[in-house]
Order: sequence, then C-alpha cells, then structure tokens
Amino acid sequence: MQLLRFQTAVFFKKPAERPDLLSGNMPSELLTLFDQIPITNPVPPILQGVPNVPDLPVVTLISSRPGYQGTISKSRADFFYNYTIKRDYSELLSEASKYSEAFIEYFCAKQQVNRIGIVLTAFIPEENAVKTIAKRYTSRDLQNSEELAVRFNKREQKNGIQLNNIVNIRSDSISFEGKAPIQGVIVECDINNIATLTQLTQNECKLIFSYALERYAGEEVKKLIL
Repeated sequence: MQLLRFQTAVFFKKPAERPDLLSGNMPSELLTLFDQIPITNPVPPILQGVPNVPDLPVVTLISSRPGYQGTISKSRADFFYNYTIKRDYSELLSEASKYSEAFIEYFCAKQQVNRIGIVLTAFIPEENAVKTIAKRYTSRDLQNSEELAVRFNKREQKNGIQLNNIVNIRSDSISFEGKAPIQGVIVECDINNIATLTQLTQNECKLIFSYALERYAGEEVKKLIL
C-alpha cells in the first residue's frame, strides 16, 4: 500500500484580513519544514455582491523536502503532502501527520477555527479491483464492469462533535517510477467536522485529528476494501 496524499484543512470562523501575516512566528518544527522563502500572491480586492468568488491562496509555504507544501488564504490554511517516491506507508503517515498536527495547533492558536478536515489518499494494489469493490459494496452483477467507484458518508459523533466520515473508493491503475502500471484500488478518506457557530477549542481540534489518524492506520484503510 502506498500513501499518495495527506492534506489538512483548517477553516477560519471569520476571514483573515491579512493572511500574509499568519505565516510569521511559526514554531521551529514548521520553520524547519517550510525552510524556503514563502511566496506571497497578489490577490485583488473582492467587490461586494460578486457571487462565487474563489478563495485564492495568498501565501504559499515552500519546503525543500519533496512533496510538502502549505497555503494560506483568507478563509483557510492547508497543509499538503503529495506523493514523490515510494516509501513505507506507516513511516510516511507518521512523518506527515507529525507536521500536520503542528500546523493545526499553530493556526488554532492564531485564528478562531470552527472546522478542520483531514484527507488521506492511498493506493492498494489489487489485480481484481472491480470485483473486490463489487463484492464489498455492491451487487455481484457489477463484478465484470470495466471500472467501478463507490462513495459514502458515515456520520459519527465524537464527544459531542458531529463528524463527516466520507470515503471514496475506485478501481484504477498507477505507474510508479516509470514502471508498468499496477492495477489496484484508490481509497480517499475525508474526515471533517460539521462547521459550528462557535470556535473549536485546541483540544477539540486535537480530538478530531486523533480520531482521523486512528482510521488512517494501514490496517484500518485496508479493511475498507476487504
């Protein structure tokens, strides 16, 4: 199994007037990771009454470590790890989650936060991916399909916090390091809380993050297709 992507999104209760100032005074752990000069993107003022305006990143945090990046916009901050080379799943998850946890803690201290999301994408090699998904989630009539995808959301409650537990599963093939494509299943998990009118405490943010990590352990992810 290979980890392809790990993302943490921190949503601000109120838009930040100066997102560029939020990248200052980061803890040493994050400064060691985002060790390059951040890129500040000029964003024009948004006119009132203009609908569907995208929330563009104002600051991009750059790392010399392959795969890592961060962005800060007016309404959210995002931490990313994207696949670069094949590595042990558990080792990579442990590394990425360590930085991600520090990222959440930092922005929860800097801004009022009312929602966080943790998204993981993994690839599990499987020669008969369509049949495996069909047996687990659908009727056997679909086992001979050319491709198959399933999406569901199992809402849960943790210490009074309403959580979305969204799972996307699909058959696909991936080529690693230029080698022949491997058949398998791509699993995307997205755990996030339903936005509240009140601010999340740091302990509540930690609880949501810990809950997600428990479900992103290798054996737990594999259970989604077995």
